[in-house]
Amino acid sequence: MKKHLLIILATSIALVSCSKNKEPQNYLGTEGWLQNEIEPPQETPVEPSYYYVNTLDGVNVRDIPGGNKIARLPFDEKVRFLENGKYEEIDGYHKNWIKIRTDAGAEGYVYGAYLSEAIEDAQKFRRNEQLGKAFPWLENYEDIFRKNGVNIDTSPYNIGNNEELYHLYPDQENSIEFLFYSTFDQEKGIPGNFLYMVQIYNNDEYYPDFLPFKIGDPVEEVYRYFGPQNATYFSDGPWWADTDIRMKVETENDRIVKVIITKCGW
Repeated sequence: MKKHLLIILATSIALVSCSKNKEPQNYLGTEGWLQNEIEPPQETPVEPSYYYVNTLDGVNVRDIPGGNKIARLPFDEKVRFLENGKYEEIDGYHKNWIKIRTDAGAEGYVYGAYLSEAIEDAQKFRRNEQLGKAFPWLENYEDIFRKNGVNIDTSPYNIGNNEELYHLYPDQENSIEFLFYSTFDQEKGIPGNFLYMVQIYNNDEYYPDFLPFKIGDPVEEVYRYFGPQNATYFSDGPWWADTDIRMKVETENDRIVKVIITKCGW
């Protein structure tokens, strides 16, 4: 009986002590770990002092978010961050408008999707932005081949074990070449052709309009738009695609002589 009274008395003292100090009480959480009733304070994200315009076409500066255009900035332009504006969905992005100040002293708002914290991030944005346009460009040629009776297979998983590339209808003037893998659709029992690579040699009507440089340009132009020589010129494919896009340029005397666009990633 004495022991029971001592235990009860000790418990009462502990409870009184906790209520007086008003310390946060601990409890066993769902995973059995000792947790605290009070959530730890959340860290406030630190905004960068400067941003860089990332989109190839440049970006508008507006007087208010979504308001009148007051200036236009070219890609890689450096601007000072002032404050965050309203949150909005534009062009599939979910970002804040950002109030900025240019080197010339002009102030206004730029949509946050078109600003990057570093030059390297801006170059990566342009790689995805421009090379992402290769998908509809390739699909257009796949449709042309279909109209000419070629069975186009868009699934890389139907490529056979003999992964030997072959040319199909290369242009006679050697301005563009299409390279395919042979495929076989097991479910349908149909052979087909997977467009794997396109090689471009001239700036004629075949040249992709989404690339900001041309055959014959200094290779430095590629680095200026898409990043340094050791960068991977790569674009994530859309969610519905089984492939991504890679781009390579070949040079002679530091000038572009060939552009290669390849499907990859499976």
